[in-house]
Amino acid sequence: MSLLGDGGAVYTNGITGTSMATGEHVSGNVVHDQLNTSGGHVLYTDNGATYVSILGNAVWNITVSPWGSKHGNYTAGDGTYDPTDIEGNYWPSGPSDYDSKGVLIQNNHDITAASQVPSSIIAAAGIEAQYQAILSWQPA
Repeated sequence: MSLLGDGGAVYTNGITGTSMATGEHVSGNVVHDQLNTSGGHVLYTDNGATYVSILGNAVWNITVSPWGSKHGNYTAGDGTYDPTDIEGNYWPSGPSDYDSKGVLIQNNHDITAASQVPSSIIAAAGIEAQYQAILSWQPA
């Protein structure tokens, strides 16, 4: 992200399910110090990301927006947005509450420091046990 402007710590694109229940869930992530100057977002649902829920994440010390924006639902072609649910996140300067055209944004928390994030989110975050070997990976 120091060179490209279209990406983020978590980036998703495309139809991820057939409903909000079966779609992609981006939850419990902790992201900080994304200090790129070329743009992007932290939790990024790019154009076409459909049926994505962004729930209970924590973001701080960033220079970009914590979440992207609403995108037209070109699959439906009916003037709605790609279905997205954004709730219970802790981040600086996140989007305002919104409930229209397939997008629900509510109960997020505007924070200015890591100390404002519930310790339960931070304690539960990280790489799942079966993938922790990646932490010691070294390039050839």
